[in-house]
Formats: sequence, C-alpha cells, structure tokens
Amino acid sequence: MRELVILYRAFKVQWRVLYALMMREIITRYGRENLGFLWLFLEPAIFTLAVTILWSIVKAGHGHADFPIAALALTGYTASLAWRYGAGRTLAAVQSNIALLYHSRVTVFDLIVSRIMLEVVGATGSFVVLTLIFSSVGLIDFPHDLSFVALGWYLQIWFSAGLSFLVGALGAVYEVVDRIWHVTSYILFILSGAFFLVEWLPPAYREYALLMPTINNIELIRYGFVGDAMIPHYDIPYSAMFNLYLSFFALVSYLWVRNKIEPE
Repeated sequence: MRELVILYRAFKVQWRVLYALMMREIITRYGRENLGFLWLFLEPAIFTLAVTILWSIVKAGHGHADFPIAALALTGYTASLAWRYGAGRTLAAVQSNIALLYHSRVTVFDLIVSRIMLEVVGATGSFVVLTLIFSSVGLIDFPHDLSFVALGWYLQIWFSAGLSFLVGALGAVYEVVDRIWHVTSYILFILSGAFFLVEWLPPAYREYALLMPTINNIELIRYGFVGDAMIPHYDIPYSAMFNLYLSFFALVSYLWVRNKIEPE
C-alpha cells in the first residue's frame, strides 16, 4: 500500500510538471488574448480544411471518384499532422527551454513529452471536430465502424509519439538532426499514405507499401470511415511491433543523450 501511495504522489508531481510546461508552451506560442489555446485545435483544422477545398477544386482524387475527397483529406492529412508537427516542435523543445532545467523537477524528458502531448491533443481534437462538422454538412458519412477508426488513430498517435521523441532527443544534442529531419519529413509525408489508398497502387507494390507503418494506420482509419466502399490493406501486428521497436529505440536514444545536455 505504501508503494502505491508513493507511486501516486510521484505521478501527481510528474503530471503537474507536464501540465505547467504545456500551459507555458501554449501561452508562449499563442498568447493569452484572442482565441488563445483554441489555436491548438484550429491550426491543424484550418490546414486540413484548406487541403480539402484545394483537392476538391482540382479534383485530386486520382481518378477514384468512389472515395470522397473530403474523407481522403481528413483521414490522410489530419492523421499525418501529429507526427509532422510533433517531431518539428520537439526539435527545439530542449534548446528553447534549456534554462528550465535548473529547476530540479524539470527534466529533458518533460520538455520533450510536454510538446508531444500538445500536438497529440491538437491533432486529435481537430480530427474529431472536423469529422463531426464534415459529417453534419454532408461532405462525408459518419464513420462506418468507430472501432477501426480508434485503432488506426491509436497506432498512428503511438507512431507519432515515438518518432517525435526520437527526433527531439537526438536533436537536442546533434544539430545535424534538424537539417536531416526537414528533408526526411517531406519524403515521409509523400510515402505516408496521406494521398493514396493501397488499392490504387499496382499489385506488385502493395506489399512494399505496407512496410510503411503509417499506411497501415491510415488504411485502418479509412476503412472505419467508409467500410466496404474500399478494399483495405493493413497489417496490425506489424504496425504495433514497428511502434514498439521505435519507442524502444527512442528511449535508448534519450538515455544516451540526456547526460550530454547541460543548462546554459
């Protein structure tokens, strides 16, 4: 019982630190006035809405009119924002807040995780709100099977957190990570499955496409939205194992670099 009390108190302190860092980041990024923290949800939502409108105008449906463009943008673009924004934000998480490490309660882990949590909350909130808005105005049908949507989103957020933590930990010590990531993020975004369904690819390439974990996750989300209107391709055990190894590698990288970071 005593151990549980100690664990609860430690968790409570940890949460207070993370919450304080998130509030500080929101105020620093968006300010106290006007919409304030609502921009955390509005920013990714506006980008997704803009992409949806643009794709609708140019009819960028790859000739597959049977899959709604609004659903393609919502399930693809919004699902990719968590890892794109998350990794981009964590790159500067430590260096821009390094003075906070003088506080005994604040660690490098807290600085990185607080930013990841913000991006996860923002992306998830935008995804839910846009789903409700798009379905209410008739742009898309309400998701066919929420269990597939939830599972795909969970795997996608897990991937986003692992990748963001890895980039943030290494980027805190090695400046070259910043340069590498900006190029790599564009390549990953193109290959992420945000713009296409696996079924649209030539059969010979589908197996290789599924090596990209985000494609599996997005296929799950899309199948949850439209059901039998698409032929899904995914490998849940592979995506979960990839995320597990990614998380392990991210944690090892953090343990490697944390002692190399010193407050200035």
